[in-house]
Amino acid sequence: MKYEGNIATIQRRLAETSDFHRRRLAVLDAIAVQPGERVLEVGCGGGALLPSFAAAVGETGSVVGIDISTDQIAAADLVCTGIDVAEAEVQDVNQLPYGDANFDAIIAIQVIEYLDQPAKALLELRRVTGAHGRLVILATNWDTMFWNSRAPKLTARVQAAWREHAPHPNLAAELRPLLADAGFQMVRQAPVTIINNAYHEDAFAYWAAQLIVAFAIGRDLISQADANAWIGELEDAQAAGTFFFSSTPVLTIAVAV
Repeated sequence: MKYEGNIATIQRRLAETSDFHRRRLAVLDAIAVQPGERVLEVGCGGGALLPSFAAAVGETGSVVGIDISTDQIAAADLVCTGIDVAEAEVQDVNQLPYGDANFDAIIAIQVIEYLDQPAKALLELRRVTGAHGRLVILATNWDTMFWNSRAPKLTARVQAAWREHAPHPNLAAELRPLLADAGFQMVRQAPVTIINNAYHEDAFAYWAAQLIVAFAIGRDLISQADANAWIGELEDAQAAGTFFFSSTPVLTIAVAV
């Protein structure tokens, strides 16, 4: 799935929610960036985390955010304005223009599961990671996504369509051997569970629903009528006080060996 145009806009609105703010705090805690370190964020999107990384590395460190979407990097460039130690670039994770052992810490949030060949990308990330450098991957187990719907058959069709958006929709379950083959050792995995009891613009579920229907309609996986009916069902659940959503992103922390 390409995060460009309307889909890129929805993704940036997702990044502004309180749920994503809590997720960013979990990532920052997991990567534990130190002053003077060299940090790479793969798939930086609109650059929401880059200022925090820049503040952590200080004047003696450096931060690079990369993404394949020109729309996302344009937004990230604005976020990095005035931050001398941070920059954003359009780059492909499979062919990084950086030297061996160039980074102390690498972060990939909702990126690796979208790659056709995650093993190839992990090998490239290991190449640019210094000795004992850290890698933090956050990937959602998409089969755990649950909507408390009064239209279960329609919701099942929507979820089946959404499952097509990622080649590896449950990447966390595959990561241990992939990391080992690439030269990383997994340290631990931890859930960063999202639960929404309300459907509104500060909830992950709200923008996730917009993203799902935009993807599914764009791929002709569901009709506009089905999309409208499903969004209407979510709005009705909110009005009735029965809305519930849960999702389980998983943090994977690894070190280069």
